[in-house]
Amino acid sequence: MTKKLYYDNAYLKEFEAVVVSVSKNDEGKSVFIELDQTAFYPNGGGQPWDEGELVVNGVSYKVGFVGNFDGKVSHAVDKEGIKEGDVVLGKIDWERRYKLMRMHTACHVISSVFTKDHGVKFTGGQLGVDKSRFDISLEVFDREKIQQYIDEANVALATAQDTESYYVSRAEAEERPELAKLSKGLK
Repeated sequence: MTKKLYYDNAYLKEFEAVVVSVSKNDEGKSVFIELDQTAFYPNGGGQPWDEGELVVNGVSYKVGFVGNFDGKVSHAVDKEGIKEGDVVLGKIDWERRYKLMRMHTACHVISSVFTKDHGVKFTGGQLGVDKSRFDISLEVFDREKIQQYIDEANVALATAQDTESYYVSRAEAEERPELAKLSKGLK
């Protein structure tokens, strides 16, 4: 299991790790690196993966995809050369990560207005660097109401507010409707 540093420090831009395994895909075109720990966020839950680089002995390997496979985080790099046991310096593409973090926070504010204030449930979505998409479940589609909800969210986003991240138990999340915003409930 990869230690997931991004859960405890989303602002971590660089980290050191040890290479646990190296593999290639069936075509041999992509090289996948598993580390003992990582700050690279993997693809999942509608949120894109982090990009950046792994540096070994002064050689840079571009990280173009990161996935989570049964708790093991795999980093797709652009060339061969990294070996099991190597110590790597991971460098997050901070500009991209920060844009995604801001988008993620904005999505939480928007979903809070829709869900907590108006009872709208989300059925899915996709975060992006420049734009994101929400899928919502409405009994009646009303453009004016949707615009009202968006305007309320924009008012909230225009104010300078601190954000805080913390862990809650599954039981607490299930008891607090504002945390379970998906129409299908928690997995």
